[in-house]
Amino acid sequence: MRVRCADGSEVFLKAADLAAAMASHYRAEAVVGEHLPAAVAPQLMWSLEASGWIVNAFEAVRGREPDLRPGSADLSPVLDVVGALERELTPCPVPAVGPVGETLSLLVGHWDRLAAAPEGPDAWTVARRAQR
Repeated sequence: MRVRCADGSEVFLKAADLAAAMASHYRAEAVVGEHLPAAVAPQLMWSLEASGWIVNAFEAVRGREPDLRPGSADLSPVLDVVGALERELTPCPVPAVGPVGETLSLLVGHWDRLAAAPEGPDAWTVARRAQR
């Protein structure tokens, strides 16, 4: 949610109930956000946990979702951003984060497990449908 402050500036707020599964993602976003360069992410201004909520405040930036369909004029700029991410985030600016290979190695066999799973909606899909 974009919020206009008394001084006329804007911030982008993201909030989650601490009892929700997403709260852990918001905590991680706050930890990582402190270390990301301005070239790749809006600045994390502050994060707080109070009254059963976690709230992250970011620099407000204007934008829209890119169109990723084949032939879209947005594809080339998106690839430019991916290249900038590689340059700015190598080496990783977040202390104590191991090489990406360590994280991705946890996914070995993941697609095979998904393919072998019984058909039907998974818990994630069911939860997302319930939120609509």
